[in-house]
Amino acid sequence: MSLVEAGMITLVSMVFVFFILAALWGALLLFKKIFKEMKDD
Repeated sequence: MSLVEAGMITLVSMVFVFFILAALWGALLLFKKIFKEMKDD
């Protein structure tokens, strides 16, 4: 494996992890918003 390939794999995995965290964060915020609206009713 060359250095470029290793760098690409590292970059892709970092982006992948970032997207997973962003999706989890978004889901959490959405869940809190829905829960708050349900409580207000």
